[in-house]
Amino acid sequence: MDYKDLFNLEGRVAVVTGASGGIGKAIALALAAHGAQVLVAGRNPEKTRAAAAEVAGDVAEVVTAKDP
Repeated sequence: MDYKDLFNLEGRVAVVTGASGGIGKAIALALAAHGAQVLVAGRNPEKTRAAAAEVAGDVAEVVTAKDP
């Protein structure tokens, strides 16, 4: 049995704050790798967009917050 079968998140939505770096980014990547649709949020728009692009490369559907 593949360990990913134990943590299948397909059809689930995850909101990750602080996803522009560090632990938040690692969590966003892990959730996406297990099939979750990930919404990333962060204080720095450039870093958050870069993190979103990296998460999207992990076959996740990514939504980023628009600048105010």
